[in-house]
Amino acid sequence: MNNYFGTLCRKLQTRSLKVGEWAYPGRLRIERHSHDLPYLSLVLSGQYKEVVGSIENEIDGPTAIVHVAGECHLDEFGSRGATIFSVDMPHDWFDAGLDRTRTVYTGLNVNAAISSLVREMSGNGEGAEWFVESALLHLVGSFVRNRRKRSPSPGWLKTIVEYLQDNYSRKIPLAELAAIAQVHPVHLSRHFHKIHGCTVGEYVQSLRVDRALKDLLSSNLSIADIAAVHGFSDQSHLSRLIKLKTGQSPWRWRSKTDFGRFSFGRLPSQSN
Repeated sequence: MNNYFGTLCRKLQTRSLKVGEWAYPGRLRIERHSHDLPYLSLVLSGQYKEVVGSIENEIDGPTAIVHVAGECHLDEFGSRGATIFSVDMPHDWFDAGLDRTRTVYTGLNVNAAISSLVREMSGNGEGAEWFVESALLHLVGSFVRNRRKRSPSPGWLKTIVEYLQDNYSRKIPLAELAAIAQVHPVHLSRHFHKIHGCTVGEYVQSLRVDRALKDLLSSNLSIADIAAVHGFSDQSHLSRLIKLKTGQSPWRWRSKTDFGRFSFGRLPSQSN
């Protein structure tokens, strides 16, 4: 991991990514420096000035910045300091079409990705690294300039959806899905979200919750066993997600025997 000069609050490592949350105190000045690896900065909160060459950028609020390797810059933090996610970027992200220059991004995609990363980095559930990687790949995919006209769903996407539906209960590395589709992981993530309106991780989580809800009504398995069967880290993880989706606890949901009164909801793949 690059040296980011702040206080490391927490970190997470996936197969291909190193993610750290760094805190910077108010009025801190970091003199001109560079980093050996390209990296992505996701500014969670705070305000600071970044000087690259003779160009000054005022960074304030949720922002994503792609830094290329060897970029020389100076940072001056405001009175509130800042909290930043820093991600050492694999070089193949640029091979997927990401601009090979320093670029600043803001907007709804950045806000949503930061919210998702904060939630997953803060959680204790098993498999958080998988969802973090999924969210980051989707974000990078949104940065890639797509000059082509909108096209129908590629043929490999149906294969990926079927594979996820058959294997949703286990951890599936995104590299494995990309190998099956024979496309780059960023390309896969971008097209998956374009067609289904969610990340691969969110799709898998929806599958797990829906299958667990059905088992609660149709089987005598304990809630802990259902959680294990469908890939949840533990019973409390399943309970929390069921509460978010239905507004009810698993026990309350299981007490409903009238199948017609409740809808399991539609998975993103079920389109008209």
